[in-house]
Amino acid sequence: MNHLLSTSMIDREGALKLAKRRFRGRLSSSPRSFVSLAQLNASEAARIVQDGLRIKADPAIVEDRLRGRSIAMLFEKPSTRTRSSFDAAAHQIGGSATYIEWRTSNFTRGDICDKARVLSRFYDFIVARVNRHETIRILGAESEVPS
Repeated sequence: MNHLLSTSMIDREGALKLAKRRFRGRLSSSPRSFVSLAQLNASEAARIVQDGLRIKADPAIVEDRLRGRSIAMLFEKPSTRTRSSFDAAAHQIGGSATYIEWRTSNFTRGDICDKARVLSRFYDFIVARVNRHETIRILGAESEVPS
C-alpha cells in the first residue's frame, strides 16, 4: 500500500535522517564541480582519459555505478548528441536522467542561484549545456551537488 509522505507525518529528526540518507554525505562535504578544463592538473586529465579508455574496453566495470542516482540535464542550448549521450550513459550505468529544457521551464525567469540550489536538492548531479560559461560557474558555485 502506497502512502504519500507529508511533513506532518514525520518529525524533524526523522526528516534529517531521511535527508542524510538521500544525500549520502553531501551535507557535510563540498562537491567538486567540473567547470573548466583549467581546473584539472596533468595527472587528473591523464587519469580521466585512461579511465575512459578502460571503460570503453570493458563497460561492465561501471555497471550500476549510478544505481539510485539521478541527473538533471539542464539545456539552454539544444543538442541532440549531448542530450542523447548523457541520457544513454546514465541509463547504461544504472542512473536516471531528467531533461529540463530552459525555455519551457522557469529558468527564463528569476535567479539562477536559487534554481541551482533547488535542483541540487532533488538530483545527485547537474549536467548543463548553456549559452554563457558564466552560467556554468554559477551552477558550480551554488549547487550542493557536482555540476
